[in-house]
Amino acid sequence: MISKYVIGGAGIVMFLMAGTIWALMQSRDTLLEENANLTQAVDQAKVTNEQNQTEIARLEADIRWRDQQAVIRSQREKDLSEQLAATELELKELVKDAPCSGPDYLWPDAVYERMRAGTVADPDRDKEEASTR
Repeated sequence: MISKYVIGGAGIVMFLMAGTIWALMQSRDTLLEENANLTQAVDQAKVTNEQNQTEIARLEADIRWRDQQAVIRSQREKDLSEQLAATELELKELVKDAPCSGPDYLWPDAVYERMRAGTVADPDRDKEEASTR
């Protein structure tokens, strides 16, 4: 014979087990929902990361191009400075022996020829352009 207490105790244990199972199922549903939200957040973070990596690569390429252009400009400036120095030296040589007195001072023809070279006032300009074509 089974005692009333054993049946009551078994009923209480069954009730507690059912309550525990129900609480665990509720907790499981909450955890699954949180997991789905976190998975969605991770996926969005991956997309954002890929976009950021693409933007970083584009900006790095832009920086490399700008650096290259800066080097080209620097070299061009150096070449022009050297060309200017050579022209100044050439002009100084051309006027070295010229008389330099008063406001009516005229530069030698060689100086004018050098200053006109390659400009629209150069009579030989058309010949030079034709020879380079």
